[in-house]
Parts: sequence; C-alpha cells; structure tokens
Amino acid sequence: MSAYKIAKAPKSALTSTLTAAIFMALGLSAISPAEAVVLNGQLEEVEVADENAAPGVQPGALIPNTFPAHYAGKWVCETTITESSVPTVLPGTKVQSEVHFLPTADGRIEMRHYQPGWVRNKCLTVSFNGNEAKADTTSYYFGEKTEGAWAARTRDQYLQETDDLIKAKSYVDQYINGQYVGRYRTVSVLRRVAEDNRSVASK
Repeated sequence: MSAYKIAKAPKSALTSTLTAAIFMALGLSAISPAEAVVLNGQLEEVEVADENAAPGVQPGALIPNTFPAHYAGKWVCETTITESSVPTVLPGTKVQSEVHFLPTADGRIEMRHYQPGWVRNKCLTVSFNGNEAKADTTSYYFGEKTEGAWAARTRDQYLQETDDLIKAKSYVDQYINGQYVGRYRTVSVLRRVAEDNRSVASK
C-alpha cells in the first residue's frame, strides 16, 4: 500500500519504492514539486452488490473521495512484498508504517500515510459497501543523496474485516525521471491503535 526506496541500492541501478500497504522508510533530493513529473490516472470503480452493506449505504453504491467512516483512527501497518519485477525490491521484504484515517470538515475520511521522504501529490479514493475502498495515489520522493526524480503510482484495494483489522492488496508502478522502472505487488495488514498509545511514527 505504500511506496518505498531501497536506500543501499547502487547508484547505477534503477532502484524502487515500496507500499502500503503501505511501505515506509526511504529517500529524492534537489527537485521541487513543480519540477516533478506528474503521473495522472483514473481510479477503476467497480460496483459490488452486498446485502450486508452498512446502514445508509445502498448495495453497490460508490462514495467518491472518501474512505469508509469506520476506518477513522490510527493504524499500524505491516506490508509484505509478494511479487516484484524491480531488481532492488525483493519479494518477502516486510516494512512497518503508520496510517491515519482522518475526518475532514466536509465529512469525508482522508488517509495520511507516514513514510519519511515521501510526499503524496494526488489521491483518488472511492468507498463502497461500508467496509471496502480503492485508492489510486501518486507520490514523490524527496530524500537526501538520491539521484533523479523518484515517483510511484500505487493502486490499493482495502477491506475492513473487523473493527480493528483492515487488509489491503496493492501494486506499485515505479518511475525515475519519468521513465517506468517496473512494478511490484504487496499485501498489507493494518491493526487499529488505541488513541492513548504512542504513535509508532514517533518512535
């Protein structure tokens, strides 16, 4: 569900970004957001009929630009890479991160994914059936000692299985200086954090 970069990759390698899920811990330097290559994409919306849809949500109804209301809160996320065509992103790699789903003034739920160095430029979201969501996100990396303009486009599918558990499947397309590097797939498990617990992002 996230994008990430392997910090120790050779300078000559087309390194990548991982996540989640959600993957977090990484590095792009001397480029400004205005100079970054913008990747545009449209979220694929699929209507799914569900007799057990949450109250107030019609079966198959799509709610744009928001995550389900039940997602609100702080979550610890563990993301695992399952497949990769990027040499520096290895299947089996696990990364922990933190995700916050926050209510906005207009009643929507937005996601904040805490991943050092990464800036989310654009996120298209749709929720349906009260507990499922899709997101299409473009992110840029602004870290130290990094060559080129790093960007990642992530497509996530979320399913809340219990009040305290969300699972996500994602694929990430990696770009450097606007050139496509490759794709990797991930699975993420998000577990709700009690509000009085310390943030894992601050540890």
